[in-house]
Amino acid sequence: MLSYIFNTVYDDYDAQGIHPKRESIRKYVKGGLSHKSLEKEIGHVLKTHKLNIETHGDIVTYVVRDPRDVMVSYYHYRKNIKSIDDSTNLHQFIKLNLPQWVEHVNEWIDRSNSVIRYEDAINDLHACLNKLCGDLGVTVDEYVITEAEYQFSFKNMSGRERGVSDDSSFFRKGVVGDWKTYLDHSDIEYVEANAKGLMLRLGYD
Repeated sequence: MLSYIFNTVYDDYDAQGIHPKRESIRKYVKGGLSHKSLEKEIGHVLKTHKLNIETHGDIVTYVVRDPRDVMVSYYHYRKNIKSIDDSTNLHQFIKLNLPQWVEHVNEWIDRSNSVIRYEDAINDLHACLNKLCGDLGVTVDEYVITEAEYQFSFKNMSGRERGVSDDSSFFRKGVVGDWKTYLDHSDIEYVEANAKGLMLRLGYD
């Protein structure tokens, strides 16, 4: 979405190859579109999930999400790609993976030029994108942001309305608060006890 808005090249820092793999998306994120390019101001848009990357003063935008929803979403994703044993339940998964989430967020938020909450983007994506552009000190025409919202909407990316679940899809459900369906009281207590400081700092009460 940022690549489209800035009319510059998107790539995946974490993996070599052609990205995005879907041509229907890739044609919008390699620059050369009709609206103004901000490549000189922004450079390329690189996505990463890695830790301990030297950014050399590059612009950093970080997307964060409620850790309770992160654990549920990540669990379903890992099950889908079969990277965890079938016997691993959600309760075990949370205890194995929450510390990594805390480490990741702690590393990135202090050196980010802009931090966007997933929940705020769901609630008002247009306002979030305007805020992000302001944080980065660039001006983008409103129609470009509106078009980006449409092209990269959950419906266009997944073929489903938001909230209609498909566990086999990378775009599984796209909702906020799904943790209330999956986490029991002990899971919630564990997450809140071990990520309390960050949750409060990020506005997750």
